[in-house]
Amino acid sequence: MLKITPRGEETDDSEYKIALNDPATVPDWLEISTVNVEDISFDRNGMSLYLSPDVLTDNPHFTLRHWREGDRIEPYGMKGSRLVSDIFSDAKISVNDKKKVWILTRNNVILWVIGHRTSRHFSIDRSQGKTVLRISARPQ
Repeated sequence: MLKITPRGEETDDSEYKIALNDPATVPDWLEISTVNVEDISFDRNGMSLYLSPDVLTDNPHFTLRHWREGDRIEPYGMKGSRLVSDIFSDAKISVNDKKKVWILTRNNVILWVIGHRTSRHFSIDRSQGKTVLRISARPQ
């Protein structure tokens, strides 16, 4: 399949600074809530992220941005890191479509490639607390 895109539409350099505890800074397609550990239900579609409440410590700077060349993630369940572009290749995502994928970072560390992969940073430990932070994305 050949996909033709008009010049100027091939990239989106949008970047948003967000505060997870301030709904005014969060896009309307993201939902942030706290849930009980017992109510967690993991899905395979990559549209939800569960984080330890520790993610909010140490004055974090959260950014929502698009993929950039050279981005790396330390995926949950894997040792080491992986290029985000390799994850896209495995999922057979076109060059144009991968430029539209949103990435959530905390202090410049990738936490979530929305719709694809989550990081092992700030993963939940059911023995540490009763509530966790859930971030869910609606398809755009």
